[in-house]
Amino acid sequence: MQPRLFRNRTYTILLALIFLLGCIVTSLYFMTPILLAEVYHLDSGRIGFAMVPAAILSAIVGRQGGKLADRKGTTYVFTVAACSLTTFFLLLSVFVGIPPLWISLFLVLGNVGQSFVQISLSSAVSKTLPKEQTGVGMGLFSMMNFISQGLAAGVYGILASRSASANWNPLNAHPEGYAFSNLYLVLALLLVGILIFYRLRFRAPRVPELKRISPSGNIH
Repeated sequence: MQPRLFRNRTYTILLALIFLLGCIVTSLYFMTPILLAEVYHLDSGRIGFAMVPAAILSAIVGRQGGKLADRKGTTYVFTVAACSLTTFFLLLSVFVGIPPLWISLFLVLGNVGQSFVQISLSSAVSKTLPKEQTGVGMGLFSMMNFISQGLAAGVYGILASRSASANWNPLNAHPEGYAFSNLYLVLALLLVGILIFYRLRFRAPRVPELKRISPSGNIH
């Protein structure tokens, strides 16, 4: 791996983003089972059943993510992904404690957002690097994703073992879910910040308006 790979500023920013987003989306498949077990007291069979529909639907919808990135651009797909994930975390932060069927439905937004995040950032990285650096660059990109997931799982495990007496979201009224509500609220705010940064950093350049000269010589 050549050090000049990191001279590509856009690539290093994307690496940092995939690390942060990898930490965030790990909560989907790590914290959700803990939430269903501790707050809703479901057994492992019911927890698996609650998570399967969202995974199947996200796999179906995820197939369209690549086509959408080619047609609309990676910034558009990333925006859709970040909005879906933010909505998912906000819904969980507010409605922790409602019937678990709703949690299963909310997971659809989270899983679709996770799929679109991977698609948009992978596409952006592949377009950023020259051909001779694509293999190493994509490999490092995947490694950062795996590292972030491992670190986040350890942090979430520590947080899940602790209870919270304070509720940061005044819309949530379920004391047993205060810790989860607080965590999901923080993740939603982080996603909003990441989305604003991404759109400012990677927004598409404005196409100048073509000027037309009329037969009389006036410019329109």
